[in-house]
Amino acid sequence: MQSAVFQTAYRSDENIVVSAPTGSGKTVVFELAFLRMLQFKSSSFIPLAIYMAPTKALCSERLNDWRDRFKSLNVKCIELTGDTEVYNIRKYTDDADLIITTPEKWDSVTRRTYLTAVQNRLCLAMIDEVHTLSEERGPTLEVVVSRMKKRSDALRFVAVSATVPNIDDVARWIGSKEDLHEESRPLSSIEYDDIEQMPKARVFKFGDEFRPVPLQLHTVGVDAPNEFALGSRLDKELWRVLNQYTDGLPTLVFCPTRKACQSTAEHLFKEYTNALANRTRLPWDATDNQPVVLKDAKIQKLTELGIAVHHAGLDLLDRRNIEQAFRNSQLHLLVATSTLAVGVNLPAHLVVIKGTSCWAGQGFREYSDIDIQQMMGRAGRPQFDNSGTVVIMCNNTKLHKFQSMLHSKTVLESCLHQHLTEHINSEIGLGTIGSLQNAQEWLRGTFLSIRIRQNPRHYQGTMTKDYADSWDGTLDRFVETSLRDLKKRDFITDDPEIIKEKSENGAKELLPTRLGEVMSQNFISYKTMCHIINMDADSGVRDLLELLAGATEFSSLRIRQGEGALLNKLRVHRDVRYHIDTPVKTYADKVFLLAQVAFGNVSLDDFSTKTENTAPLQTMILIFNAAPRIARAIFNVACHLRYGAAARAALELCHVVNGKAWEDSSTVFRQIDKIGPKSIAVLQTNGVHTFDDLLKLAPSRLEMWLNRHPPFGSEVLERAAAFPRFSIGFTENGVDTDENGFPTLSLRLQIKNTGQLVHKSATSGGGKSRKTRSYNLVILILSTKDDRFIDKRMINTARLSDRVREFPLDVTLYHPDEGIMCVVGVEEKSGLSRTYQYTPRIPANMFPKAKTIERGNATNTRASGKSMIPTSAVDSLRMPEIQSADVSEDEELIDLTAPQKVKDKKRGRQEAANPKSKTRRLALAARSVMADETIDDDEDAVQAGSPASSDTLDVMSDSPRPSKSARWEGKVSASAESPIARKLVKSSTRSAMSGSCAEAGNRLPTVSSSQAPVRRTSKIPAGNSEVSKVAPAPDAAADPPRSPASMTVDEQFEALASVNDRG
Repeated sequence: MQSAVFQTAYRSDENIVVSAPTGSGKTVVFELAFLRMLQFKSSSFIPLAIYMAPTKALCSERLNDWRDRFKSLNVKCIELTGDTEVYNIRKYTDDADLIITTPEKWDSVTRRTYLTAVQNRLCLAMIDEVHTLSEERGPTLEVVVSRMKKRSDALRFVAVSATVPNIDDVARWIGSKEDLHEESRPLSSIEYDDIEQMPKARVFKFGDEFRPVPLQLHTVGVDAPNEFALGSRLDKELWRVLNQYTDGLPTLVFCPTRKACQSTAEHLFKEYTNALANRTRLPWDATDNQPVVLKDAKIQKLTELGIAVHHAGLDLLDRRNIEQAFRNSQLHLLVATSTLAVGVNLPAHLVVIKGTSCWAGQGFREYSDIDIQQMMGRAGRPQFDNSGTVVIMCNNTKLHKFQSMLHSKTVLESCLHQHLTEHINSEIGLGTIGSLQNAQEWLRGTFLSIRIRQNPRHYQGTMTKDYADSWDGTLDRFVETSLRDLKKRDFITDDPEIIKEKSENGAKELLPTRLGEVMSQNFISYKTMCHIINMDADSGVRDLLELLAGATEFSSLRIRQGEGALLNKLRVHRDVRYHIDTPVKTYADKVFLLAQVAFGNVSLDDFSTKTENTAPLQTMILIFNAAPRIARAIFNVACHLRYGAAARAALELCHVVNGKAWEDSSTVFRQIDKIGPKSIAVLQTNGVHTFDDLLKLAPSRLEMWLNRHPPFGSEVLERAAAFPRFSIGFTENGVDTDENGFPTLSLRLQIKNTGQLVHKSATSGGGKSRKTRSYNLVILILSTKDDRFIDKRMINTARLSDRVREFPLDVTLYHPDEGIMCVVGVEEKSGLSRTYQYTPRIPANMFPKAKTIERGNATNTRASGKSMIPTSAVDSLRMPEIQSADVSEDEELIDLTAPQKVKDKKRGRQEAANPKSKTRRLALAARSVMADETIDDDEDAVQAGSPASSDTLDVMSDSPRPSKSARWEGKVSASAESPIARKLVKSSTRSAMSGSCAEAGNRLPTVSSSQAPVRRTSKIPAGNSEVSKVAPAPDAAADPPRSPASMTVDEQFEALASVNDRG
């Protein structure tokens, strides 16, 4: 095969598509094309190649192999997958010759405009397992290849596939290409009436005669009424099959589920033990076998007889040890799920496919012949065997079908139409699509366009006859539907005024809105984004965690058999912060609970879990692959919609998800290297809950508690001190009034990194150089009165270094007692956020005098009672609704400066204890996916403003938008004895400052724009996780407010009346 491809791969720059059986040496084609590219490497230009594979396991295998092979050529190979921890992708890829990646990761790279330099070096794209186009992850591969085709005519493509009948369609999609130094242009299928005339890549097809080891195919049929009964009957037949075909050589048995893997392995262990006792024939000799050391005791017991299990639910280290033991012939038989067929190279003499169906979400589906081909490809070891053996065990009713599956007959189809909306949105954001016509042209350059011409009925579904009559009408319908949905949800806009303002020369007809940008930048699915934009304005952390858990990105994490018992114990566990009142039913329940297991350092050792049924740790890895970007999207949407309370809760959720720890718990220490779950528990027992607590410890005490030797304590404290901490300062420049007569405060906000600065020359205790990591610092600015959203700023911490950074801030205030709150913290870490409060002293006479209007209970808030709104602000867009509640005798007083997290914890406990609490939204998205609900096309689109920008900071504009009010729950001490006095205490808590300002206002002039501004600086020291409050001292001449306890009853009534008059 390599000889047939050599001239085209190494002597030309043509695009190549190769179809060959698994194990026939297709990887060599990539290597030849890569060596061809290296010929153009020079001191002035370093060409770049990428290799894309569907799994991270296959990427890791290629990386290790090619690093060794290309070492003598001074080639730099790097891996870029979801598991790669890279702080600066541009620097990481700067001098690379070969990037090994997955389609999903490369999709994220090609969406980043700042990584254009990386993409400009790209000369060769190598695509492995291209037949995955027809699978769930196929749309991402299809879109990213189409994007690369459009960006560069000079890019060479080399794609390889398993044996498929329509490999020519893949070649037409890839397209033809002349020499790198000759001009060419991609042609879409629309330009050709006859698809056979379309130019295509050079195609090489190889049949089974090119297998390195010939295969012998056998089928075994049994009678069974259903799939569940089939498994046990196949187990009984399996022992006979092994005795007949194994010949004492390594064997792979493929099973449809994890549970089936474990039960099959245990059944074979029992059969071997019985045969050994009865001295009957054995399929392999395990008398001198040594067990493999594993964490899983059950599987380690199986290895005593050379048997093991392999699936994604195992501990990663256990999987690696099992793979190595099988390669070294320490294990004789490996029972695995079908996922092993793609990714890990573990050839065996005998492959047994036990059952021809696998579980797919809501039910069983039959293996496609591509699946069968992948599993068959593991049979035969070229180094040791002259032939390989494949045995397919299935129901007698399917016997004839699978006897003919040695030759693949499954046609590759596209799945892009199922996820078209989010991909069109991302292309609009990248500028690839700027109009309806652009979108139609873009779609005609995809694999979907190639296939829809030849098999339109597969894609038309329930379309109307008008569109179903032609393939091009079907494509146009797909585009129109997607654009309509995006526009209806306000993800894109066709407003001429907005386009004229933002687009160069107004050439585009479509532009993304801020919501569309958030969706694209964070790779959020369309359905998930629709749920996010419908969040409540006063959502708390629990509400938003429920929203995250219900994301469709987690819909594949079904509740497996046996997991229900574990999850139902967790839902009421004392260490799980937010309980679930009813038994778990959906994937959203599962995600909601397992995320909290990580956040709270909940030990699973107390739960009796079975490896074949549950894999909570592996599931948590999958959850946290997607959760950070979903949490970031929720925060950005909350800021864009100007939901102050929700934005604050979302920022806390970002910290918690990224750090995998509640901000107010000792679990935050897991972010420090060498601190594990047991160490966290010890620190918590000794009252160490925050980084400030930790930094107060002596290294020797830390080493004593954790039973470690020096310099462990010093290293841990050094790493903790290196985390970024910030202080905030305010400089007041003056006060002006807006068009409605409300004072607008002009401030300058100063930010300084007060953490220990670690420079690139610094070294750790082990003598290794440590580089400074940069973080995304987020500053959320709210009103202390009602959580009104004011502003959001973001800056990279590398730009702060050791100097102060400032930016201007203009804030319009609507109440004399209104202050400004700043929540400051880096997005990527938990436990480092700080909340600062600044109370300006503005005379009360600068606020417009107005009567109040009483309104009934607002339906969009949680506060009860009457709404008191100044009449002068009723028609003002800048005036939000202000809620105030009457105080009953049994009602606790509310402290407006209490941290938000107190509210969320308290409410979470109450909801867990009270089954009649408010309806939970946890499974909203999950149930809509399970029921295959569609989004209501008539729902109103979300109205949103436009973001502004700053020279140094990413600034959310302070455009007018009313926000819902939210209460902060806490306690404030009061010495008043009567209900009237208690209400006065509450009033004085909120407006004591305004009273003194009102009296001082008679002596202070009103600052106008023509007068010199009054400057006053207030430096706020860094605080703990609590709120740090700084307010100007009251005027010395002002009388202090009287305590209600010192008033007579008449005076209390009189004071209460004045409070009500002020609103």
